[in-house]
Amino acid sequence: WSDLFSKTGPEFREMGMSVKERRYLMWVLEGVRQGKKVEDIAIPLKPKKKYRGWGPKVQFGKRIR
Repeated sequence: WSDLFSKTGPEFREMGMSVKERRYLMWVLEGVRQGKKVEDIAIPLKPKKKYRGWGPKVQFGKRIR
């Protein structure tokens, strides 16, 4: 953990992380430094889609048009 907190953006880039991953990780680490819990900081995953389809053809599980 101490290694993770001491790294900077360019060092994460050398590890092969993408820009999006680096920004998110550094944002979470800053929150932890400020004393927040990781569970409160982390962004939850998007829920699985309920309906398959190409947009307005299917809404609320019923075929339209």
